[in-house]
Amino acid sequence: ASEIREESGGDEPMIEVSRLNGTKFWISPDQMEFMEATPDTVVSLVSGKKVLVKESPQELRELIIAFRKRCLERPDIK
Repeated sequence: ASEIREESGGDEPMIEVSRLNGTKFWISPDQMEFMEATPDTVVSLVSGKKVLVKESPQELRELIIAFRKRCLERPDIK
């Protein structure tokens, strides 16, 4: 399952997502501009880059909500 973590050695928290082949990677919700189901989930970043992820838009939404709640509970997270 995807999760939230604070990137070690950095000060920006990230959420874990999966590529379509199952490879896990970390992405900052603050860098996500929008997402679409086409039917694969395409996440567009503020940089203009697009990434395909295995998680549905609904799953990503839940991860982002959990991330935001954690940020509010932990003022040391930026």
